[in-house]
Amino acid sequence: MSKLKIPLGLRDGLLLAPSEVPNGLACGCSCPGCGAQLIAKHPREKIAHFAHHSTEACLAGYETALHLAAKKVLLQRREVVVPGISAQSSLYDRETGAEVTVSKTIASKNVTLDSVEEESREFEGIVPDIIATFNGKLLFIEIAVTHFVDDAKLEKLQQIGIPAFEIDLSYGPELPTLAEIEQIVIRETINRNWLFNPRKEALQRVVDEKAQQDLAERVARTLESRALLQEQHELYLKLPDKEKLRIEVASTGLPFSALRSFVGKQVRGARSFGVSSHVWQTALYHRFIHGKQGHNVDVEEVCSWLSKHLTLCPPFPNAEKVAVWDFLTSLATLGMLRRDRGQTFYVYKDATGQNLPY
Repeated sequence: MSKLKIPLGLRDGLLLAPSEVPNGLACGCSCPGCGAQLIAKHPREKIAHFAHHSTEACLAGYETALHLAAKKVLLQRREVVVPGISAQSSLYDRETGAEVTVSKTIASKNVTLDSVEEESREFEGIVPDIIATFNGKLLFIEIAVTHFVDDAKLEKLQQIGIPAFEIDLSYGPELPTLAEIEQIVIRETINRNWLFNPRKEALQRVVDEKAQQDLAERVARTLESRALLQEQHELYLKLPDKEKLRIEVASTGLPFSALRSFVGKQVRGARSFGVSSHVWQTALYHRFIHGKQGHNVDVEEVCSWLSKHLTLCPPFPNAEKVAVWDFLTSLATLGMLRRDRGQTFYVYKDATGQNLPY
């Protein structure tokens, strides 16, 4: 087990790497975790490390060594990358379907600390690993190897209200050198996160307010657009069939001559939509077939849309479904559609003749 190997040993109160001391017992080092005598190992093909000499290897040695090294780096260098802060708010309005997502980020940055001290003071029942000051304000730094801040300590940190973040030393080599530990502690950005930061809460409030504002604006625009469309639709319904047909044909981008051969079919229940067969069949073609090669078209879906687009007035029960079925069947006869299953058809080609392999 690699974590039974110890990357750093203690001698005369100093934390030393195996490369800094003689091989074997001559290293004169003890275990940072249990205090037992260590031997330095300098294998040719493996990473140099320490191991217990005569006692059973302890799990605390590995973690304590990294923990002490990390605190040593912070005490000596007095600089560290503080994590970035991000906040996001996503809102949805069920009535209009409007949705917004707002996010803001304050990037991580390297800072020079005014002062750094280790585990020297207790704050309401907890002793932070590192107590630092930055710009005259307190900052807590927690060091984690295998044991991370638990819920109880996190709750206390939040109650105290002092910014605190945790550095994860498990990110990186299993047997790091002092130089690698320094890099992991000071320079890395992805191995640390805020446990508590009042600026994050403030940023979240800003984002929440902006999302509320953006959603309100989007809902207003959506309702305004709907009202305009409804007004235009009401005007459309009052138009004579000739004008309706002109609008429907124009929406396809094709001349009426390209549609003449398959719209205007006299099918059963043809007057179910309060307009001529030319009008509703052209509208159906534009909505569900033109440029829709490779898609399916379903009788129920078509009837639902036509009943909203036009005025449903079936001359007999389910006349609208019969009318749509007969029209789609006629298009299948012409090779534009192919029967799929049930009341569903596959769009094979449109009036332009463009198709997809079936």
